[in-house]
Amino acid sequence: MVPKAVNVSSDLSSFAGSSTALSAAQKAQIRRAVASSPAVLCIAYVPAKDATSAQRSLAKARAAASCAFAKSILPKASTSVLVIAGTKEELAARTVTVVATR
Repeated sequence: MVPKAVNVSSDLSSFAGSSTALSAAQKAQIRRAVASSPAVLCIAYVPAKDATSAQRSLAKARAAASCAFAKSILPKASTSVLVIAGTKEELAARTVTVVATR
């Protein structure tokens, strides 16, 4: 019998201002989320309406930094970046959600 894949999700703590650099706390959250995962998805959020190119670029850069760090921990894992419309709470938190398949 093949074990069923399980998704483990972690909302990272907030990024500072317009930073794309990961804090030590965010790195620790990613380490816990991706432990031995074959696939990692990093999701960033932008306003549902009228997102500017700067907002999309910043969100994508944050998600890319998160997935790059996950890849540095698990070089064989596949990683993907996704930028989607977020809720007010997700936008206010300036967060990235890391979803790992185990």
